[in-house]
Amino acid sequence: MKEEPLYFNLQPFSLVTTSLLLSLPLAGSLNLGTPVAAENTNINDSEEASYFWQKNNQTEAEQHLQQGIRQFRRGQFQDALTSYQQALVIYRELKDKLGEAATLNKIGEVYLNLGEYPKALESLQQALTIQQAIEDSTGQAATLNYLGVVYHRLGDYFQALDLHQQALDI
Repeated sequence: MKEEPLYFNLQPFSLVTTSLLLSLPLAGSLNLGTPVAAENTNINDSEEASYFWQKNNQTEAEQHLQQGIRQFRRGQFQDALTSYQQALVIYRELKDKLGEAATLNKIGEVYLNLGEYPKALESLQQALTIQQAIEDSTGQAATLNYLGVVYHRLGDYFQALDLHQQALDI
């Protein structure tokens, strides 16, 4: 590869500064030593590949989740459900419990809006179990509220009230 010459506009510099600049070697000819990552023997190719695989999949899961949220807001519940399920598969592969619980919450919300209450309860219970295990109090409160809404729609007002109270107590 042919190197292009490096030109500076040296007019605004003093004679001393110009001399110093011209005496410096070009960046391509500098010996900057070994890159830091290559010096670190704790990092190997498989760890680096694993990191990038995780990062790419995390991004993909988040994109599916955000797409589902947009679809849900437009009333496209079946499309939102598909997007959420795609995100859920990835979060589970990544063992990302927080992402998994949030996605299960969203799936429960879709089923709630579709009137499929047993499926909503199933998803929300799964989310709540994970949130309790990872001590996600904010997620627990949201899930308990959704569960309260489901039980309200099922006509079990005492259970609904109890769940809403649990959410308030968190």
